[in-house]
Amino acid sequence: MAFKSVSFVADGKGNGQPREFSIPDCPADGVIMQVEMCGICGGDPYIFRGQHPHSHYPLVMGHEMIGRVAAIGKQAAAERRLAEGDRFIVEVMIPCRNCDMCLAGWYHLCRRSEQYGVSRPVEHAPGTWGAYGNYLCIDPRSITHRVSGEVPVERAVILAVLANGVRWAQLARVSIGDCVVIQGPGPQGLCSTVACKTLGADVILMGRAADRERLEMGRRLGADHVVCVEEGDPVARVRELTNARMADVALENSGAPEAVEVGLKVLRPRGRYVLSGYSGDKPVTITKDEIAKKELEVLGGWGQAGGFIPGIKIIEEGRFPLEIMVTDRFELPQAAEGISRVADGRVGMKGVVLPPKA
Repeated sequence: MAFKSVSFVADGKGNGQPREFSIPDCPADGVIMQVEMCGICGGDPYIFRGQHPHSHYPLVMGHEMIGRVAAIGKQAAAERRLAEGDRFIVEVMIPCRNCDMCLAGWYHLCRRSEQYGVSRPVEHAPGTWGAYGNYLCIDPRSITHRVSGEVPVERAVILAVLANGVRWAQLARVSIGDCVVIQGPGPQGLCSTVACKTLGADVILMGRAADRERLEMGRRLGADHVVCVEEGDPVARVRELTNARMADVALENSGAPEAVEVGLKVLRPRGRYVLSGYSGDKPVTITKDEIAKKELEVLGGWGQAGGFIPGIKIIEEGRFPLEIMVTDRFELPQAAEGISRVADGRVGMKGVVLPPKA
């Protein structure tokens, strides 16, 4: 069965518009997703403006997707254990499965760097390699996960971000009783909060005065304490909250260059620090001696590898109302406006793009 998709195409110069695509019949190893909702990633403005190093244009944007199986080939159905109508999510990376990184298990660092909604242009048939639209074509090399259809779609669409938070917590080896400082109360920070609370940690969530509503949302999602870094010394506040023991782990989710120095100082000796927030290639000034004197472990974090299966369990259990993060909805013709609002910080927490009505 052939499908028609109206999808949002970006030209890499800050312009975009809906365009109709014809999607051919599904091959034996293929899957076609009918998109239910797609999140607007904090990186989407860079893709929209042509500033992403892996993008080729024109392309259909959107990589934080949730949807249903519209069509699936027999081979894919058997291998993926999916059937028409099932809800599922596909990981953003399209691994080559042959390079040294893929073969070592680090498929999110695949040398080809192919990603949905990022790297494949519309000239790569059938063109709908992004989820801003009705349908998304799934490459046979992709990794898919079944998701309960009973979960509210607003909670399910957070999965792509939650998988990041799970990965940061895994990299930092967060465990029961750890004190974790999370820097930045955006979608990444709040999902990191949920991941760390699931693992039994105590969470101190940091943000600015302008983030007050986001900090309060963080409380609703499990943060034990919130700290405004502009209202007193945040390092002194962590010292007070931990009875001078300081934090076992810090997760830098804000991307603010000045946050790194604070993160190093809030850690106890032998603490672990994961840096996942992007600073737009701005240089960061730190007191390097903090790392040496305390024997800190400092790691970079990128990608969602290994985060989806635990993330799905979290959303299906329903302990955390992650759906409250979806604050701004944009119809497909408003996708450019939604991207602009995310870029300027003019969304409550998380913006999403809705597919056109069939």
